[in-house]
Amino acid sequence: MTTLTIAAAIPGFADNAHDWETSENNINFRRAPELAERCTVSFAACELRRFLPRTIGGLEIALAEEPPADGSPYVALECRGLDFQFGAFDFKIESPAGLRISGADRNGVINGMYEFLRLQGWDWLEPGARGEYVPEFTDRVIFPEQSRTYKPSCHYRSFCEEGASKESEEYLFWMARNRMNCHWNYPLTRKLARKFGMYIQVGGHVYHEILDPKRLLAGGRRLFDLHPEWYGTPKPPAVKTADNAQGTQFCSSNPDLMDFLADELLRLLKTDWYEADIVSLVGFDTWGATCQCPDCQKLGGDTDKNIAFLAAQRRRMDRAVADGVLDHNVMLNLDAYEGTSTMRAPEREIPEEMIAARDFVSACVINRCYRHAIGEGPCEKNEMYAEDLRGWGKQKLCLSVLEYYNVSRHEDMPLVFAHNMQRTQKFCRKLGARAVSYMHSPLANWGFRAQNQILHALFAWDMDADLDAFLEYYYARRYEAHAGAMRAAYDAVEEATLDVAEWRAWFSSILADIASYRGLKPARPIRMRHYASHEEAIRGGNSIVSLYEKAIALTRASLEKERDIASRKMGAPGARAANPAEAYAFRTYDRTANVLAEDLRGLLYARDVFALMTLVVDHYDANFLGLEARMLSIEDRIFKLADRMETYWVPMTFPHAAGFRVPDALTRSQMRPQVDGIRRNAKKTGGNSR
Repeated sequence: MTTLTIAAAIPGFADNAHDWETSENNINFRRAPELAERCTVSFAACELRRFLPRTIGGLEIALAEEPPADGSPYVALECRGLDFQFGAFDFKIESPAGLRISGADRNGVINGMYEFLRLQGWDWLEPGARGEYVPEFTDRVIFPEQSRTYKPSCHYRSFCEEGASKESEEYLFWMARNRMNCHWNYPLTRKLARKFGMYIQVGGHVYHEILDPKRLLAGGRRLFDLHPEWYGTPKPPAVKTADNAQGTQFCSSNPDLMDFLADELLRLLKTDWYEADIVSLVGFDTWGATCQCPDCQKLGGDTDKNIAFLAAQRRRMDRAVADGVLDHNVMLNLDAYEGTSTMRAPEREIPEEMIAARDFVSACVINRCYRHAIGEGPCEKNEMYAEDLRGWGKQKLCLSVLEYYNVSRHEDMPLVFAHNMQRTQKFCRKLGARAVSYMHSPLANWGFRAQNQILHALFAWDMDADLDAFLEYYYARRYEAHAGAMRAAYDAVEEATLDVAEWRAWFSSILADIASYRGLKPARPIRMRHYASHEEAIRGGNSIVSLYEKAIALTRASLEKERDIASRKMGAPGARAANPAEAYAFRTYDRTANVLAEDLRGLLYARDVFALMTLVVDHYDANFLGLEARMLSIEDRIFKLADRMETYWVPMTFPHAAGFRVPDALTRSQMRPQVDGIRRNAKKTGGNSR
């Protein structure tokens, strides 16, 4: 029997850690740093006590306030309580079997604790029990060979989790175990995130509601009727009305509006947003229309107008803290992208008050191309983003990069970004980026997307991680006997992913350009990024479908083999587990089969989506050329595929408000209007409208 002491220099720790570890809901983490530290350190100790004995035979865990003096093994936990350390920690070897995990902050304690478990062989590739990978049973605790300091590549490491119902304790635990340090302001999990030492972020597109022109104020009058001057002056000859008021960015030079928005922000920060550390303030989505009034024009370019707005809010927040109106300050974040005309770097200097407050900008590369990493050329769209990022990198604000790996038109698609992801993030880091996020993290049914999730977390922590070595580990751990076949499947999907933006980007894509196609004779060819013709696009689409077919065949063959392997691991009928290790084995004997089946479902959906899109482009081309016989042949294939896609579901989607939806595959593909239009027009012309 071996005893491992877990020590923390907190009075009462040995007797009370089991209570303190779950005390987060009773703590104001802003006002009670001692209680916050006690809660986090106690959780870390109890987490070690939960995990280590599961796979180390004869191990007992003792809690103490000081390490043992007799040379027996121990792990000491401490939090140095420093500001803006972003989860850094140290492993300090104090004896052959004595380790001090010294967190620079509370998040560092959590990261250090899970790194120690990772050293034992634990890992978490997905949320929940299925994503927990357990080491081989052993009889010893593994200590690091030497002392080491761990510091993250990115200060702020997050996923953009949009949707009021999109919160999950399992998912948040997965984030903590993979060294993420930012979480959204979800009411059921924000205190848990606080315990993990995470920053809480909030905000986004809030002004569409706050500045709704038809919002009724006291007295029953509409906001627009009371303050039309708050809304941006449009470019002539447009005339501002309540119906089009949000089509132009609001007036950043109006001091009364700045006061009104600051009051709204203060109200939120004292109530629903009280836990927030980072507040993203995003103006109207106008895609190029900013206020043209003389005072706004004096502020500079379009981005300068938005910076002026953010600076006005910063000054008012600082004043509120100084006057005691607000008991804490927050960092403000500008989401810079084409929708708010802020992608280009400002022409003027960033106000000093924003720099002093550690405000930052998130550069959102919403329409990027994935054939190339940003900064590598020769893509015109990516080079535009590279130039914008270079401009922002010269500013004194912290630069964050917001990627788009699972959003909008390609959401829920099994895509692989491994090599592109690392090369792009390295380019951004060279420019000074110190924060990273992506839209939108899936909550369940990860499938192939699990690799994107884990790599995003890995590179956020260590931008220079050995990608090939990690992928070899990932395939071996996740797929066991099928690692080689599944690596080939992922390679095929990564190749298929290269042109996803050509087909399904938010703007400047085939899907965007054929959004209004309903089977009538088109007046022009489809506008495309890289494909030179419809013929080339059809070849490209068929190539993508073939790559997904290859991945499907490899995954299906692996699944069939794994079912046979799993059947031999099953316990005999009526068998009962004799110990926790056996119970865990009983519960997860078919984990790899479940993983492969989930992978397969996603691949089938992706194949169908690209097959349908390719057929519709083929139909568009035949229609444009007036080839009716070819159109009829294509229509039959479109309708058969669309009918099949209506018979199965894809992962749930989350609207901004509370709730979720589970659409059929055809609806989720965003191709239903085109299919319905072709079907309707075929009926009118006597074609095959089945």
